[in-house]
Amino acid sequence: MFLMMAMLPLLVFVGLGSALGAKSDEVRVLVAFFLLAGVVVFLTSLGVFTLMQKEDCKKVDMTKALNNSGLALLIQIATLVLVWLVAPLRNVIKNLLPPDTDQNITDGLAYGYYAGFAGMYSTLIGASFSGMCD
Repeated sequence: MFLMMAMLPLLVFVGLGSALGAKSDEVRVLVAFFLLAGVVVFLTSLGVFTLMQKEDCKKVDMTKALNNSGLALLIQIATLVLVWLVAPLRNVIKNLLPPDTDQNITDGLAYGYYAGFAGMYSTLIGASFSGMCD
């Protein structure tokens, strides 16, 4: 899941952005990215958390799994909004790349870096709650 969340921004910014002829800072590309990231995080974390409960507790509590998936979604979206609003966070990653690199690629890598870590931490937090049996 971590690798998927890290590669998702490149898919949206480079693939969709280039197909539509849009830059990565346009609202329609950012909205598509945030929606796609939210759906992917929620569904994959729901699957991971239900599998963990089935394995650890021998039963699945869907309420707990849905709540933990909502928490993972909240962490992921909050991180992406923070990276979007605070440009110096993106610039940390952008400054590591050659200056003539396409803006869609640099933004995709910058968002991907933070999306990967947010996916990792949100999954670990939710998994720790899902693994607790009643």
